[in-house]
Amino acid sequence: MASPHSYWSEKVRPRTPSRCRGTVAPAPKSVDIESIRETIDKRRHFIGAGDSVQIQVYREKDLSLSQIVSQDGTISLPITGEVQVSGKTRQQIEAELEAKLVKAGLSNPRVSVLIKKLISAKVSVYGEVTKPGTFSYESGMTVVQAITMADGFKRTALQDRVMIIHANGERLEVPVRQIGLGKVPNVPLLPGDVIYVPESYF
Repeated sequence: MASPHSYWSEKVRPRTPSRCRGTVAPAPKSVDIESIRETIDKRRHFIGAGDSVQIQVYREKDLSLSQIVSQDGTISLPITGEVQVSGKTRQQIEAELEAKLVKAGLSNPRVSVLIKKLISAKVSVYGEVTKPGTFSYESGMTVVQAITMADGFKRTALQDRVMIIHANGERLEVPVRQIGLGKVPNVPLLPGDVIYVPESYF
């Protein structure tokens, strides 16, 4: 039996662009799940109002809590009070909280900020789905989850040629039906991704 990796390389190949007038878009790349996961890990997300974050302060249980960023872009900790976080990355917030905790009297505090839900980040689903639209991105979100949020495929959907378009314009062609059958792994999404489900004419 072929491994999942060999399936991707054999089945998810770029389609040769048809000859037509005007500019031809670049062919979609094959899906490299590990590469997508690395991009998710490295990409710096900017926090915004409504986002949910988990604050963890090493060996300070009372200061470790979940927060939803307020409409004015702040979170609040017992010692530091309100802290402006909107428009900042997770790393910037960690550094700022550590500095404020030092001023408050803590010795060498170690702060971790985990992004639980990015309300300010979106993914969009269009094409042959029941309810096309734009949805809030959640950490670990996959292409199947996004299509489910759009109430699933229409009968006319070409389920094995679903297109994921990243914010940088890169396109990936994904066999979602095969994912549903458990034959290939699910594909994680990036904030700002657009999913397009083409129509089947057969």
